[in-house]
Amino acid sequence: MSCYGKCRLFYTYTVLVFFGFFVIPICCIVVALLTFRGRSIRNNSMALAFARWIGRAVGIHFDIRNKEILPEKNAVFLLNHQSMLDIIILANLIPDRCILITKRSLMCIAPLFGLGLYLCGHRMINRKNKETAVKSLSKAVDEMKSKNISLFVFPEGTRTIDTQLKQFKKGPFHMAVQSQFPLVPMVASSYKYVIDYKSFSMIGNTFVVEILPIVETKDKTEKDVSALCMETFKAMNKTYVQINEDIQNELDDFS
Repeated sequence: MSCYGKCRLFYTYTVLVFFGFFVIPICCIVVALLTFRGRSIRNNSMALAFARWIGRAVGIHFDIRNKEILPEKNAVFLLNHQSMLDIIILANLIPDRCILITKRSLMCIAPLFGLGLYLCGHRMINRKNKETAVKSLSKAVDEMKSKNISLFVFPEGTRTIDTQLKQFKKGPFHMAVQSQFPLVPMVASSYKYVIDYKSFSMIGNTFVVEILPIVETKDKTEKDVSALCMETFKAMNKTYVQINEDIQNELDDFS
């Protein structure tokens, strides 16, 4: 094994040990504190601060492009979904008063993480039951307008580690039109430049995130949802492909 390979392996093991002995126990403490405070969006500030701390602790860096575009007013934030590491990216981008839409099965897949999301007031929907899912999303829209809070959604509805994004679901765009909140598309580079999925080792530590121009929904109606969905998909997918090509070209030049 080369010297670089040994250093990479050492870094990976160090991160895993750090997570096992420090992050997971602290996660339990944070969730216990959130439980004591009760379910509320007020808990978001603590949870997001903790996620930012984890990112700094394991040496993750961000190249956030066009951050000045992020609005001060409420909005519907969109980001391509790749893994649970997304939460570290979100913690550096979304406001404290922002609810996430995620699947209810997360409570079974990652109970500690799922419980933390629930205690922070995020919406967990049953995607297998369309009727209840629609009702949950409708309640989320009412909450956005009545409590003056933003929304975050993964528009693909599932994780993607391919060279291109998967087609978007229309749900987030219906919610943006119903609330009249603007859309804020955000694109993160492929995690394959940070994590080697075959060997499960870390090969980098910088995530590139590009904020795209805000898409206004004022005066838009349900008739505009399909066009909004398709146009946003094309813009985000084009950016995703371009970012990854740029990173790959830099790596090729370096080697």
